[in-house]
Amino acid sequence: MHDDKPCGRPLHNGGETCICHSDDPNKDIRLFQQELDALLSNIATRVFDFTSFVFPESGYRLPSSYGKAVAFDYATFLGEARFRNVQFLGEARFIGTRFLDLAVFDVVRFDGSSVFFAGARFQNMAGFSAARFKGRTIFNGAKFRGSEQNFEYATFHDEARFSATKFRGFTRFNFAKFLNEAVFAGSEFEDHAIFKKVEFYGKVDFWGTKFRGKENTADFSSAEFKSEVDFSGAKLEGLAVFQSAEFQSNADFSAVEFCGGVDFHLLNANEKSHVVFLGTFFLKNASFFGATVKGRIDFHSANSADQQLRFVDFRGCGINQAQKVTFRNMSLEKILLLETDISKEVSFVNVVWYSKSKFFGLGSSKIFGWLPQFLGSSPTRTAVYDEVCLDPENPSAVQQELFNHELVARLYRQLQANYIENYNYTEAGDFYIGEQEMLRKSKGRWGQFFSTNCLYKVLSYYGESVVLPVFWLLVTLCGFSLWILFETSYDWAWGGQFLLFTTDFWNAFFRNLSFVAFNQRATLEKFSEPYQWALIAIEQIIVASLITLFILALRRKFRRKSF
Repeated sequence: MHDDKPCGRPLHNGGETCICHSDDPNKDIRLFQQELDALLSNIATRVFDFTSFVFPESGYRLPSSYGKAVAFDYATFLGEARFRNVQFLGEARFIGTRFLDLAVFDVVRFDGSSVFFAGARFQNMAGFSAARFKGRTIFNGAKFRGSEQNFEYATFHDEARFSATKFRGFTRFNFAKFLNEAVFAGSEFEDHAIFKKVEFYGKVDFWGTKFRGKENTADFSSAEFKSEVDFSGAKLEGLAVFQSAEFQSNADFSAVEFCGGVDFHLLNANEKSHVVFLGTFFLKNASFFGATVKGRIDFHSANSADQQLRFVDFRGCGINQAQKVTFRNMSLEKILLLETDISKEVSFVNVVWYSKSKFFGLGSSKIFGWLPQFLGSSPTRTAVYDEVCLDPENPSAVQQELFNHELVARLYRQLQANYIENYNYTEAGDFYIGEQEMLRKSKGRWGQFFSTNCLYKVLSYYGESVVLPVFWLLVTLCGFSLWILFETSYDWAWGGQFLLFTTDFWNAFFRNLSFVAFNQRATLEKFSEPYQWALIAIEQIIVASLITLFILALRRKFRRKSF
């Protein structure tokens, strides 16, 4: 009995138990039903006590309504347990109950103060669809071993606890409502776990929950989390889906392992929410495409190697009204940010971006590896993975038809503004280079090599190199100095001495400097032909432009060092 007292019924067939507690599969169903009717008709009893009863496979009847508390603790149902559309007006206890066949609780109304299924064993399918739990509901330690568990459209008015519960089969909670706290801490789902369009009004706790199976899905599509939610320490081995889910308060995904990819597509985090990904492992692709963020989201790891964003789609996110989105100690080498406004409301702290080779790729080659150092620059620049996706030869690039150079250039412009506002001028310079590269490549197959953008790159690497303008300035002066020698009928016969080290060359060089310095008198004395005047004018324009580029690059360098 539930109060640890003997039941007082006569022993069955001389055995050690009565007919109600006998596990004899051939026991008399008529006598068993008589005992049930006698128990249910006892007006004086406070509890309909079925503790440790063994219900035969079939042939007995149970009422459609229980006006008092019931106790089925440690009872065994050898056949189907059919409680469909039954009403429990008092407390309902199924602690440690064993259901060896179907357990049907569809459309059941648990109207008592509490419902206990703690430690229950469901060996076959269990159905609680459209069930109503008005009181506290406890499934802690229960084991669902059937091929399917169905809680669709169920309503939990008070706290619902599924701590350390094991779900072996396909589990459905679609359209369920949790009007108070929902606790699944330490539970295990060994098949698909579907929580589509579930409404969580109270706190939600999935701490340490295991969603097992690489081929299985944990689906929270369009779920509404109206209060705090905790997934910290959970492990999702298959695909995790939070598409169109809505977070209206704090959400903690700290130390979660997303092993099979995660989809936060069209996620909605309102202004009161604070979503935290602290030390989270994204071991496969993660998508936040089209998410709307009005609150705060933090991606944070103690070590950038601990929290690798393998491939994250953050495109088209509406975060322009967000309180703050922070990426800290993260590897963002494969993150897509296209059409997401990141100019101000996104913070990047100690992050690692994709590295792209400079100077047409020559800086990363063995032969020309010295070139970046000679030009006073690093061989690589900070870049975004969106640019990589524009490369048709890149096998990992995705949905290239959605990318274009103008959009990526705008992304670089926003990143540049973001980093300048935070005084990170070195990275801002790399993003400026990326913007100019995209504008150059937007000119088309041939236009990218025959445009002012290409000339700007060659002469000063978009204003980021101090050495390049000096180099081209020396080339220009030396080249026109040689032309002056040619115009003055210099004897070009080989004299065994390199031309640049001759006295005549240096005389021509300094004379050329006087021309460049707009010394009109010296120019008139030496040249009279119109084409010669035109060449001198061209040289003056080139030299003035190179000096301007040098001053701008130098100013940019000093400005960065001052901060």
